[in-house]
Amino acid sequence: FQRRFYQTAKFLWLYVAMEQAANLNAKATSVDFALARSDFLDAFSAVESGICRILERAGIGCRSNEPFGNRLLAFGQIEKADLLAPSRIGQRNNLVRGVGKILPIRADVVHSAMRVDRLGDEAVAIFVNAQVAHDPDAPMRVLSLDRLRKHTSKLEDYAKQLEVLNKPTSPAS
Repeated sequence: FQRRFYQTAKFLWLYVAMEQAANLNAKATSVDFALARSDFLDAFSAVESGICRILERAGIGCRSNEPFGNRLLAFGQIEKADLLAPSRIGQRNNLVRGVGKILPIRADVVHSAMRVDRLGDEAVAIFVNAQVAHDPDAPMRVLSLDRLRKHTSKLEDYAKQLEVLNKPTSPAS
């Protein structure tokens, strides 16, 4: 009986937690989105800094006027064993792919005025990149608060992985 009681209680707790999360997203305010946007940009900055530190060690460097996409490509081409152990090449490649997928989202978040609106029962942030805003058919990016936070979490994980990759290695590792 006790075991079934705890399983039922655990299920109910998970159900209530999921309902609360859904309600929080539905009730999200522009302040919630502004804070989440700031966290997203801070996390992306940590990733960019990590990549720049590795590029500096490689003698490639990071110029302030260089697009981040170019830095990401340069990072993806580093093969020096004293900078990146052969065992870490796969991890580096995964980072390049992962960050590359978030890069267009970052461009829209950075180069857009954010508008918070409702889409059905859910609060969402809408971004129209200023570089295409003049076009009446310009695509817009729509992100829920949960989605924006998930991207931030991924970026924070990538930043931690970059810290590990930035540690000097011996060619044998």
